[in-house]
Amino acid sequence: MDVVGRGADQFALRFPDGMRNRIKVRAAVNRRSMNAEIILMIETVLGQSTQTTAGNSLQATDPAVAVNPSALQGADVTTYGN
Repeated sequence: MDVVGRGADQFALRFPDGMRNRIKVRAAVNRRSMNAEIILMIETVLGQSTQTTAGNSLQATDPAVAVNPSALQGADVTTYGN
């Protein structure tokens, strides 16, 4: 997992009741920050990702992209291993 700094893309997220606390407990058990825990969970679900030139992960087989290819419009995507 890449280290994500304060200058990285940010996204405000609203959790359903109780989820924030579940993530907090899981992060503490795994000795990670809540942010690192959430990123790891997302990366686990998305699987192997590709990298954009900005260093942001973008899943090449993301269903949103498969359904709406224009979701990639303007993205400079470099794939690895292809």
